[in-house]
Amino acid sequence: MRAIAINSYGNHEVLQIKEVVIPTISDNEVLVKVYATSVNQFDLKIRNGFLREQISISFPFILGLDFSGEVVSVGASVENFRVGDLVFGRNPIEKSGTYAEYVAVHQDHLVKKPKNINHLQAASLPTAGIAAWRSLIDLGQLEGNEKVLIIGASGGVGSLAVQIASYKVNMTIGVCSSANVAMIKELGASVAIAYDIEDLATSIKDVDLVIDTIGGAYLDTASRVVKDKGKYISIEPPQDSAYQKKYPNIIYKSISSLPSASILQQIVSKVESLHIKPVIDTVFNFEEFEEAHLYCETNRAKGKIIIQVSY
Repeated sequence: MRAIAINSYGNHEVLQIKEVVIPTISDNEVLVKVYATSVNQFDLKIRNGFLREQISISFPFILGLDFSGEVVSVGASVENFRVGDLVFGRNPIEKSGTYAEYVAVHQDHLVKKPKNINHLQAASLPTAGIAAWRSLIDLGQLEGNEKVLIIGASGGVGSLAVQIASYKVNMTIGVCSSANVAMIKELGASVAIAYDIEDLATSIKDVDLVIDTIGGAYLDTASRVVKDKGKYISIEPPQDSAYQKKYPNIIYKSISSLPSASILQQIVSKVESLHIKPVIDTVFNFEEFEEAHLYCETNRAKGKIIIQVSY
């Protein structure tokens, strides 16, 4: 089978298409023929070697976390899937492997694809959807009357977080560029703050929950708008204890997108009820993997970047 792999750490030039053996599956796994995958920041960080101290990999290493496709083989202990099922899901970072024509997936890391979306749309949902859902529902513990601020609201995680928050709470505020204000409001945001023409610190206050999909640059500004005992959930939570001293009444937590079939099943329900709509910026062909990574590096995608694997 064909796969997009790396033989060393580096920039986009280390990516290459290789012919590799179709994965064998264990008793608890299914083999999926991949129709589409998506590009995540995790893929770039693995490729660049930024995660080498946290995650040990062996070369050649096939990248890719998200997938949508069709089950072609099931392990002896698999009970909920059969050959021919259309599925989508997410592999753990250390396993990855979805930039390929076939991928082996543990039965707990995938669910059946919603019938009202295609494979390109389904592949956009797992990592971003799990991160958004876990941040808002599991960590944020929304009850309905909160004011939620989403930074990076037009990105992959942000565009889904806006939609989830908009049907859970009364006030959803999205931070994005002025070019994306209309998009964010269409997704359900009560208010859209254009960071390139508005000052976040003076535009809003008394926020119950911040979901920061950018990290770093907004940390100090956004911390100032969180109310006493509010929560700040970020892709890069502060590691410096100085922040806890400066804002002692804010609860800082980290965004997590570890595989979760139970969360994916919740997302399926919301997609089928039209509460969540996949947001896709660009679909690249399998051979355009370098262009896909270069575009992801710009951090300008509206929604997700998709790689179509099979046609």
